[in-house]
Amino acid sequence: MKTAVLNIKIDPKVKNEAQKVADELGLSLSAIINALLKDLVRNKSISFSLLGPTPFSERVIRAARADQSKRR
Repeated sequence: MKTAVLNIKIDPKVKNEAQKVADELGLSLSAIINALLKDLVRNKSISFSLLGPTPFSERVIRAARADQSKRR
């Protein structure tokens, strides 16, 4: 696969935090950016949330995970 270089300016704190998350997911920042750009091209839209889960959705997620773990 041919590659091109993309230079961007980003807040160092954001880059470091993003790198930590990428590492936890077992991905490189390059792989994540490539996936985001491919999604942009495919869907011609940007899809992300500016807000985290609400307290209600966090409770629902915890309950669902607890229920799932009981089934195992």
